Amino acid sequence: MRHGRLLIHAHAGDGHTIVAVDTHIGSGSGSGKCVHLHGENHLRQVADTFDSPAQAQTAFERLHSDAM
Repeated sequence: MRHGRLLIHAHAGDGHTIVAVDTHIGSGSGSGKCVHLHGENHLRQVADTFDSPAQAQTAFERLHSDAM
């Protein structure tokens, strides 16, 4: 996250902040992992991790489809 190497698939407002589903791209140990992020700027945190973009997107839509 620190180096801005995220491919954002979708984002939504959860009433208090922004949530998003992303894939880490580029080189490094986190590369290829899909994550759900919660929060903005320096308060952003990884809420969940997935092995594939399809799994991450399906879970995100189930949780946040009304706000996407």
